[in-house]
Amino acid sequence: MEPSSKLIGFDEAPPIENPTMPVADIPWSPPPIDPLPELGDTERAKLIDRLREKAEKSEADSTHWACLWLSDIECLRETVRVAEISQTNANSSMRGNSTFTMLRTWQTRPRNIALSETQGKRKLGEETPKQKLSAKTACLERDDSSCVITNFPLVDVAYIYPLSLKKSESSGNNKMSTDKYVNFWTTLRLFWPKDQVDRWEARLTGTNGTELCENLLCLSPDAHRLWGACYFALQLLHLRDDGPEQTEHSASSP
Repeated sequence: MEPSSKLIGFDEAPPIENPTMPVADIPWSPPPIDPLPELGDTERAKLIDRLREKAEKSEADSTHWACLWLSDIECLRETVRVAEISQTNANSSMRGNSTFTMLRTWQTRPRNIALSETQGKRKLGEETPKQKLSAKTACLERDDSSCVITNFPLVDVAYIYPLSLKKSESSGNNKMSTDKYVNFWTTLRLFWPKDQVDRWEARLTGTNGTELCENLLCLSPDAHRLWGACYFALQLLHLRDDGPEQTEHSASSP
């Protein structure tokens, strides 16, 4: 016998006039984003295969291959075209030393330099000039003083482009620092268009140098250390029209 409300003494439920289910007011969120769309690019995969066949005995390491996978497609086409001209060209373009050096330079932290007594003190009676909102303060305001990954309220204000690659610190008599700076930007131009890389460099070597809000983000101390050690990467999703608001997307590194 089928169950019935009459059999157990319940009143019969009234019919539902409008069967439409209510929909909760859920805030809109952007659709999930593929952190590495380049890996699904058929043409890119074919170009990589052609380059792999031509450079079978190459000494290129994983950092070089990673740069090729993420490079501008026109630059990759040119790399393959040159490599297929001769084995000498292929070997020359696939040595990979420059990419490893570039990554090590990116991870290098600058040494702490103590200010001298004359540098660290103001002259008596000297007025402190009024300053505009600092890049650090603007970053904290933009990120709500919370880690962009975990929302943890205790944060470091982290540099994206590192202080160790500031042009001012890579010039003068320090030839080693200058060479690292030049090699870093030269290597980037192997994988991305020169005019695009020139714009990146110009933005980071202007009047404010690396002290730009868009070059900073809030990270918890643990996330900051892991990010600095290249355990994961961050991808910019969008820039707001009225300012450099950065929304980050994280992806674990292989």
